[in-house]
Amino acid sequence: MDRATIFTELTKRNALRKTAKFPLLDLRAEMAFAVAHDAERDYFEQCKRFGDDRRRITEDILTKLRATRGQDSPSSMGGRLLVELMSDQRFRAFLEIEHGIKAPALSSRHLVVYGECREPKDDVLA
Repeated sequence: MDRATIFTELTKRNALRKTAKFPLLDLRAEMAFAVAHDAERDYFEQCKRFGDDRRRITEDILTKLRATRGQDSPSSMGGRLLVELMSDQRFRAFLEIEHGIKAPALSSRHLVVYGECREPKDDVLA
């Protein structure tokens, strides 16, 4: 979807909200979120094309892991999550290096940054 279509949809939504006496949307924030969401959708569509490579990467990780930890590894939820994290990192690197496809930046309407109000400490050990 192009930016003009997104903007048109947002203005229609705002007009509807105005007639319903709801608060209007922040068009700038909603536009940024919609564009980022569109970029994520395009990225995941491109990822689907390389599903066989993703499975090959995961199998390679599992083969190496089972060679060192036993045939029933990973046997815990944490181990399975670690395999998924490692395969995701390698798959993203594969897409970027081999095909020039970069993952979009994370987007959220309500991004939470923990510790944003803390004062930095001079001495970490203190």
